[in-house]
Formats: sequence, structure tokens, C-alpha cells
Amino acid sequence: MKVYLLTAVLLTLGACSEPSSVQTLSSRVTARLNPAQSCNSQASIEYLPNGTRIRLPADALFAGGGTELTPCGQYAVASVTEAMLDPSIMQVVIEPEADMNAPGSNLSLQRADIVRNLLTNPGFTTTQPPVLVQPVPSSSQGVLGIVLAVADNG
Repeated sequence: MKVYLLTAVLLTLGACSEPSSVQTLSSRVTARLNPAQSCNSQASIEYLPNGTRIRLPADALFAGGGTELTPCGQYAVASVTEAMLDPSIMQVVIEPEADMNAPGSNLSLQRADIVRNLLTNPGFTTTQPPVLVQPVPSSSQGVLGIVLAVADNG
């Protein structure tokens, strides 16, 4: 009888377990970057094994081909910030909209640096891993990527 009771308790606890950090992050990104909000209508979300990649057209983020965020760009970056879990376990990577080594990539790198600065220590904690700027894994000219990944604690 004790074995059955113990098994039932363990099964109940397993069924009530909290979602993983990756599941929670994915849910938060989906909720915060809801395409029904006009500023997020151009955002695309790719679900990764350890997090999400958010792609945003640079012309929706930045005004007039420059480095100043548009109101929708400010809203999108704020939405990403709200979606972040505890930054002490979060790795954030900014993927510039153009090849980092291509001639004339200065604007793309400046824009990536602006977003990197906005997502660095957004006030949750002082132990956030550094926000990185890394090359885009596949060509997506004109689209800035933000990867939010749950850091490997193991």
C-alpha cells in the first residue's frame, strides 16, 4: 500500500511541476511580441532548443536609415526586455542586420550596439552575462536578430 501511495504522490508532483525556463521564456516572448500589436506585426519568432530568436526588420526599428529607434523600435526592445527571465541565467545575443565584416557595415554594427546597450543590465540584476554581438548564422539582410537563450548552468 505504501508503494502505491508513494507512486501516486510522485506522479502528482511530476504532473504539477513548473515549466522549464525555456518553456517560460518561449511563452513570455510569444505574449510580449504578440503580432496583434501593430508595432510587433513585423516581428518573427523562431523557437530554439535553449530559447528564442526574434527577428525584427531594421527599418521598423530605426528611423530614416539612421541609429535612432522609432517609437515601434522602442516598444519592440521594451517587449524583449519584458520577455527576459532572470538575466543572471539569460544569454542575450544581438545579430546585426548585415555581415559584420562587409564593407559599409558600420551602420549595422552601430544599430546592434544600441540594442545591446538597451538590453544590458535592464535593472533586474547586476549579474547578467554580457550581451554579445555575433554574426548572423544565415543571411537575413535588413533584419536584426535578438537571441534570448537560457544559459547552460551545468
